[in-house]
Amino acid sequence: MDEERASSSGISNPYDRDSGFDVTSREAMYKNKGMTSDAMRKRREEACAEIRRAKRYDDLNKRRQIDLAPTNAEEEPGRELEVNVRSCSAWSQVIAMAGHEQIDSFDFHFINYVECVFSFQLLLVFEGFEAGNGTDERIVCKLCGECAEEVEEALDFYRRRFRTSNASDVADEIVALNLIPRIVDLLGTGPTLNIRRTATHVVGAIVSICSTHTEAIVKSGAVPHLVDLIGNPDREMRELTLFALGNIAAECCEYRDLCIAYGMAQKMTMMPDGTMTLMEARCTVWAASNLCRGKDPPVDLEKIAMLLPLFNEALYSNDTLIISDACRAFGRLLDAAPESSYEYILKPSTVECLVEHMGNSNSKISLAALLAVGNIVSGDDEQTQSVLNCTNALNHIHRLLLDGEQKTKREVCWVLSNIAAGTTSQIQTIFDAGIIPSLIQILKTETFQVRSEACWVIANAITGGNREHVSRIVREGALIPLSDMLTVMDCSVVVVVLKTLAEILECGEYCKVDGQNPYAVRLEELNVIDKLEFLMLSANTEIFFKACAIMEKYYLREDDEQDDTNNDNGVVRNHKLNHFNFS
Repeated sequence: MDEERASSSGISNPYDRDSGFDVTSREAMYKNKGMTSDAMRKRREEACAEIRRAKRYDDLNKRRQIDLAPTNAEEEPGRELEVNVRSCSAWSQVIAMAGHEQIDSFDFHFINYVECVFSFQLLLVFEGFEAGNGTDERIVCKLCGECAEEVEEALDFYRRRFRTSNASDVADEIVALNLIPRIVDLLGTGPTLNIRRTATHVVGAIVSICSTHTEAIVKSGAVPHLVDLIGNPDREMRELTLFALGNIAAECCEYRDLCIAYGMAQKMTMMPDGTMTLMEARCTVWAASNLCRGKDPPVDLEKIAMLLPLFNEALYSNDTLIISDACRAFGRLLDAAPESSYEYILKPSTVECLVEHMGNSNSKISLAALLAVGNIVSGDDEQTQSVLNCTNALNHIHRLLLDGEQKTKREVCWVLSNIAAGTTSQIQTIFDAGIIPSLIQILKTETFQVRSEACWVIANAITGGNREHVSRIVREGALIPLSDMLTVMDCSVVVVVLKTLAEILECGEYCKVDGQNPYAVRLEELNVIDKLEFLMLSANTEIFFKACAIMEKYYLREDDEQDDTNNDNGVVRNHKLNHFNFS
């Protein structure tokens, strides 16, 4: 029957007795029977090659992915940016022009393993050593030897393996073979430029993988060698060096301070004579921004003060990566520095430029600028006003609130909450910009994370605003979403909502209608009393006391006047414990 089905479907049956299929051929199909040792070896090699080919596409968790393709539509293909350096501020020329030119053909493919364009078959075997089967001991001997050609050959072998194999496995192998001290030593003592360049390439690949590998590189004394190489006349060497140092500085505050102590900041402001490319400008701004990372402890501003002009110049670039890294640098500095240092970090033109970049159509730039502006308005009222004085500041913020992604909307609400924590006139600017209705809509429709941030904006506006502000917020329909937020599981959000409702009810006492608080009546219609009674059972003492206070002041007063001990509903008030017993 099976044979009939196979025949009717047009599929030939290999086991058909009439097909001429002999027993020997059939036996060869079972495991290793009928196969020679050469055939089995060939099959294993093909299987290994297939596994390596699959692993090549593993996406590594890299801390930095630099796109070699032009990021701006106006970039002209085929042109290389090359600016003559005539002063110590070489970068102002490069950064000002960046984004209008094509990146040069810098060999930086190891940064993005997923998009590696080299043929796996071409690089599978290098100088007789198969890339996927581990390192031949001859490679180790060549790397540790004195022959410059053999050392270069061994380094190039690892450079190629980082491109074609799992980079983490390659780095683990280098660490296990204790080759890092030798590679680090070649950074400074390599007999040829190409050896030092390739060693820098390998070090950069290692530190971009994980903290353990970065620690091994730092403990081997690589930082001083790399800092010295920043001033190397070779352009590619400088780019590779900045990439490696940027990843080291980004690892932790200890490594950041180590890079600064060896003079990394000073070296980056002393560009060598010659030419400077867009890629080098990108690497420089990115590496410099990583020197601003960390808050425990924050970076010493005096030691990186020479980088501030660099960041200011970078804000006026036309290149997406340069602008976004410059915005991040200011955001990191402002986040970690005390408020007293803001004037030292920022110039009026810097604030205006950051505000302008919030309106950039590129989401990376607008978000980085938004975070920097958010750190400015988190300062005192004067610093907040410096942002509000900028043209279209709140218009850009409002647009991001309406059109941004979830993460962006959360950050926008954080910025607005800091503005709403300012003076009454600063709160008024939020109303004048028409942002309140959008916030109310967010309270109704967005995810909990965004709604919780929006609660803070409304809470600060009500707490710091006047009665007219409270009235306008209520008229916009804030009571419905606020009452809904009383049932969320986040205690901190519930506390904020209770405080906000208490302020609203307090203002309602000044605009009674027929002797009744209109806000209390409206909240009662929204079943807030039931929610308050539920919150009075909460184990959180702050929630308990605030819910009790609202219930006592606005919803039990008439019953208490009739009977201080018992009311018609059987509720007994305990004045000493300030809570209610329901029987």
